[in-house]
Amino acid sequence: MTDLNQPDPPKPAIRSVLIALMLAIFLGALDQTIVAVSMPAISAQFKDVSLLAWVISGYMVAMTVAVPIYGKLGDLYGRRKLMLFGMGLFTVASLFCGMAQSMEQLVLARILQGIGAGGMISVSQAIIGDIVPPRERGRYQGYFSSMYAVASVAGPVLGGYRTEYLSWRWVFLINLPLGLGAWLVANRTLVGLPVPQRKPIIDYLGTLLMIIGLTALLLGITEVGQGHSWRSTEVLGLLGCAVAVLAGF
Repeated sequence: MTDLNQPDPPKPAIRSVLIALMLAIFLGALDQTIVAVSMPAISAQFKDVSLLAWVISGYMVAMTVAVPIYGKLGDLYGRRKLMLFGMGLFTVASLFCGMAQSMEQLVLARILQGIGAGGMISVSQAIIGDIVPPRERGRYQGYFSSMYAVASVAGPVLGGYRTEYLSWRWVFLINLPLGLGAWLVANRTLVGLPVPQRKPIIDYLGTLLMIIGLTALLLGITEVGQGHSWRSTEVLGLLGCAVAVLAGF
């Protein structure tokens, strides 16, 4: 928690941190939109449409489930470690996406990428609360929001261009230099963040229930979005599981 009376961090330091965090937010948001236009090319290469929707859904489900977990782990172990881990996982998973030789490999890599993106997005918001005085946080949150707007416009354009003139693989490989650059800047500038002094206490059962419940809920909604009826056995089973597990949580 930021002390209201503590002096503001030096402006150059805030600027460097902000660049790294905004780039992380941008990359996490970009991969929600950049892939859509490359789906026909991916399907044509792997000749598999059964898992095609999960190239996007797997990323979104993993990211959504990961966000609250990163938030809690950041409170327990420190945000710097979690931020660097999320950036590193996202970047490495992007390489795996670009090297995938089957639809199954691509979906698995996208799930890992979503887990990393959840960390980048969640922890970035928390770091701003650590280094910026309360009176200025709204302005910085506005900067973050602008990254979502830019990504929503740039994603389809970049995805279409790279798929048309290079390969669909470059939709993912574009993350490598940007992700590595963001990681290096974050590693150098994210110093002096609060580090918990007490021994971490983790509610493993509660965490497991939350993961299962949210995953079942999101999978059920995703199934409906892919054309299944709300009354289908799969959807009712997933939603029923979500309600039961989240009630226990």
